[in-house]
Amino acid sequence: VKAILPNQQEVRGLRTLSGGTKMLAVCGPYVYVFNNNLTPQMVGQLNTSSGRVTISDNGINAYIVDGTNRYTWRIGTITSAIFTGSASGTTLTVTSVNSGTIAIGQQLFAIGVQQETVITALGTGTGGVGTYTIGISQSIASSQMYTSSPGAVVTASISGTTLTVSAVSSGTLYVGQTIQGSGITTQTIITALGTGSGGTGTYTVNNSQTVASETMYALNWTVFPSTDGAFTGGDTCDIVDNYFVYNRPSSQQWGASGVLSPLSGNLSYSSKDGAPDNLVALIVDHREVYLMGEASSEVWVDVGANPFPFQRIPGTSTQHGIAARFSVARFGDSFCYVSRNNRGQAQIMQMKGYLPERISTHAVENSLANQYVDDAVAWTYQLEG
Repeated sequence: VKAILPNQQEVRGLRTLSGGTKMLAVCGPYVYVFNNNLTPQMVGQLNTSSGRVTISDNGINAYIVDGTNRYTWRIGTITSAIFTGSASGTTLTVTSVNSGTIAIGQQLFAIGVQQETVITALGTGTGGVGTYTIGISQSIASSQMYTSSPGAVVTASISGTTLTVSAVSSGTLYVGQTIQGSGITTQTIITALGTGSGGTGTYTVNNSQTVASETMYALNWTVFPSTDGAFTGGDTCDIVDNYFVYNRPSSQQWGASGVLSPLSGNLSYSSKDGAPDNLVALIVDHREVYLMGEASSEVWVDVGANPFPFQRIPGTSTQHGIAARFSVARFGDSFCYVSRNNRGQAQIMQMKGYLPERISTHAVENSLANQYVDDAVAWTYQLEG
């Protein structure tokens, strides 16, 4: 069985989401979800188009890091369309439709299209070929485009950081969704529930502003702003005790989201501080977070502390780091990786408890001698048993 992604660019990451009925794939800048029949449907677009990404999920939200940014997709049912179109100002012109039906409220994705672009009105088109109005003015040459259904369409107003929803046309509101509409500041995200719990009522948003009552769209795809958490970006991420955990690129720091939330508090972070080398990658194993540095590693565990719930476990520091960020892969009841320390590199290690154990042979290590291994990528799979 083979699945072909429409844009046919580099596949940067894959993950089967919790429940086993959906798989998320990042191909070039696009994020697709596959169902059981391997039909790709676009649900998001990254701000980068190359380099590996890491994907995790908690059964409610998928979480993606690409180095520069962090993203989330609220897992759900999708209505989408694939078509050829162009944009001039706020007019989207569709010349042919490959599949699906175009509708008001759908989010638009294509190379060069601005994040949070939503179809806000019909023109001559009524689901197929024709013109449509989009909410953000831009100029995009004719190309293949994609749409994805919103999480909710509501009538609401914003005063300060309070979103007041007076009516819900469709869908459900959740923490972490991006709110888009006329005059709304970009990257306006629902950060907390007020009197509302998915429908009418009040919600807290991150950006203070004043917007009169209008139709607004709650988008399931969110690019986290620089105000989320203590820092932007992340190279690797994982999930433990319903916290998303991720590292800060080129530093010792790592952070955690809230419980069952994709959003992070400004003080929810700490540092791999047992040795001075930078944190390269992290992985969760047996509900513990292994922090893999350039030449050392250490293990932290959730102790329920506030504002950062994790603490280092005494006695777990090792003198082996990781040579290649994406060489860490689950293996049996543990994980393996390409190691590096102050005396050399390119041994393949398997973590046994808190101690790394060499599993590569001299022949394998000799084949890696004097080779560039920092871009090594590892996969593991079960074969015939």
